[in-house]
Amino acid sequence: MAGVWDRIKKLEDELGVKLTASNEELNIHKAPRLPRPYNVNEEVRVRIISRGGIIRGGEFLGVILPLKNTAMHDRVITVIASPSMEKVLIGNQVRVKIIENDDNIYIGRLI
Repeated sequence: MAGVWDRIKKLEDELGVKLTASNEELNIHKAPRLPRPYNVNEEVRVRIISRGGIIRGGEFLGVILPLKNTAMHDRVITVIASPSMEKVLIGNQVRVKIIENDDNIYIGRLI
């Protein structure tokens, strides 16, 4: 990774143009972590709201129920399921087992 930043610095020197910005310049600051209200292997009810990932099929986006109307608890989850189930899933509630939770990004499978 250092090689990339070295190349960018070299280009900045050659072109006389700043190509990077600091966190302060972009008004980026550390914020407290949101709590993790759901754990891996936990089963939750989810309302499927749309198709998910563009890169691979078989992903759907859902909202974990019941909604509490707070950013502290309401989460979106990517649900892995067969692409052929799209018409059945979207708009309906399903049970999902959470298989991954990295930085409050939830991934689950239909159960």
